[in-house]
Amino acid sequence: MSRHMIPAPGSAEYNIQIEKYDEDIRPQQYAAIIICTLAATLSVILRLYAQQKYRKKLSWDDWLIVGALVLVFAQTIASILSMVDGAGLHQVRVLKEDQNAPNGLLRLYTNYWIVSVLWAPAIMCIKLSILIVYGRLFLVQQRWFKYALWGNALYAAGLGIAATFIFLLQCLPVNYYWTRFLAYYGYPAPEGKCLPQLAHLVTPQILSTASDLVILLLPVPIIWRLHVANARKVALLLVFLLGAFTVGCGIARISVIFHVSNVADVTWNNIDTVTFTVVECAVGIVCANMPPSAPVYTAFMKRIGWMPGGEPTNNRYVNKPTANQKPSVFSRNKSHADDIDLEFQGLVPEHKAQAWSQTGVKRGDGGSEHTLTHDSDMIRVDHKVEWSSSDVGEAK
Repeated sequence: MSRHMIPAPGSAEYNIQIEKYDEDIRPQQYAAIIICTLAATLSVILRLYAQQKYRKKLSWDDWLIVGALVLVFAQTIASILSMVDGAGLHQVRVLKEDQNAPNGLLRLYTNYWIVSVLWAPAIMCIKLSILIVYGRLFLVQQRWFKYALWGNALYAAGLGIAATFIFLLQCLPVNYYWTRFLAYYGYPAPEGKCLPQLAHLVTPQILSTASDLVILLLPVPIIWRLHVANARKVALLLVFLLGAFTVGCGIARISVIFHVSNVADVTWNNIDTVTFTVVECAVGIVCANMPPSAPVYTAFMKRIGWMPGGEPTNNRYVNKPTANQKPSVFSRNKSHADDIDLEFQGLVPEHKAQAWSQTGVKRGDGGSEHTLTHDSDMIRVDHKVEWSSSDVGEAK
C-alpha cells in the first residue's frame, strides 16, 4: 500500500477513522434495501394479479411499473455488490483490507454509478404509470385536469431523459467517475473532470420531488367533489395520498445528499445516498401499485370481515335514492362530479357497478336513455344519470 494513501497516515482524519475502524453500518443498509425491494416485488405481483383477474388484460401502466421494478432489481444488486466491496465501512479500513488493490474501491464506485444512472428512468416509469392510471380512473371533462395530466407526463418524461444523460455523463470520460479514486491508493489518477456533486445530484432530485408533490395532489379536487359519503371520500384520498411516502423519501434523499457532499470518509458516508436512492424507487412502486391493486385488498378485507359485503348499507352514498325521489349520484347542476368516471376497482360499492353496467336503461319517469359502459376498473358515464324512484337493486 502506498504511503500516500488518502487520508494520509498520521493525519487527523486518518486517526479518527482508525479509532472507529470496526464500525459497520452495512447490516441496516442491507435490511432497508432488501425489505423495500421485496415489498415492491410483492406489490407488482398483486397488481398484475388484480389486472388479470378484474380487467382481464395488462395495459401500458402495468408494463411501465414492471420496467421500473426491473431497474430496482438492478439497483439492488449493484448496491449490495458495493457493500461487499466496502461501502458502509470507513475509508481507511476499505483501503487497508482491499486484497486486490485498487480494484475494490473502483468496483465499489462503479456500482455507485450504476445505481445513480438507473434512478432517473425508474422514477420516470413510476410517474408515467401513475398518470396513465389517473387518466383511466378519472374520465372528466375539465380541461385543467387533461392539461395537468399531459403536462405532468411531458415533464416526467423530459426530466427522466435529461437526468439519465446527466448521470451518464456526470464525469468525462465516463470511467473517470471510478478511476479518479486511484489517487486514494497513492496511484496517479487519470485525467478527467466531473460535475459538482451537490449541483448534479440535488437539482434533479428537487425537480423530481416537486413533480411527485403535484402528481400526489392532482386527484384530490376530483375525489373531493364526488357525491359520495365523506367516509368514502376519505378512504379514496388515503389510498391516493399514500404517495406522500415517496415525497418523504425524496426529501430525505435531498437532506442526505447535502449532508454527505464533499465529506472525507466517502465509503462510510455515501452509502446513505445509495440506500435512499433504491428505497425511493421501491417505495414509489409500492405507492403506485395501491390503486390498481384495490380489488385484491377489498376482497381480502371482506373475507376477514373488515369491510361489509353483500347488500349495500343506507349510509354508503349521500344521495341514495328513496321513495318518490329522483336524486342523482352526480350533481344535477354542472360540476366537477358530472363527468367523473369512477368505480375505483372495488372501493365503490359493487351494487353501483352492477346497476351501472347495463346499457340503454331508462332511469325514472320521463327519463331519457343513457348509454353506460362498464369497465372492470371504472364506470364510464357518457351522460348524466338520474335515478328512478326505485332502489338500485331493482335496476339489476
